[in-house]
Amino acid sequence: MGLPADIAPNTMCDIAGGGVPATLRNTDPVPIYLQGAYDNIKPTGTYTHYALMGIDTDIRTDFQPDTIYVPGYNGGKGTLFTIVHVQRLGRGTPADRLIVYLNRSTVIWPSTDI
Repeated sequence: MGLPADIAPNTMCDIAGGGVPATLRNTDPVPIYLQGAYDNIKPTGTYTHYALMGIDTDIRTDFQPDTIYVPGYNGGKGTLFTIVHVQRLGRGTPADRLIVYLNRSTVIWPSTDI
């Protein structure tokens, strides 16, 4: 199904299941719309980015939350984000989608991924 028609993806990601070692859940890259949320960075945590995803995306925030790699895993070289929270928006409308709140991990510089 993917993203609603009014949202154009701006990157791709690979989703890794929680646990150690994490294993990639998807076989094809997942199209997402990724946006920084730098206004929301506070000493208490919260999130650094959010991603919009199609409702058919298998992403989890249970006991061992998933992680995503942007623009893809690429042998562990993609930028790692941990899942903070997943919420469904626009249920039953043409704009039905998931918003996934993320925290970016430390980036090894130089990086052209994010």
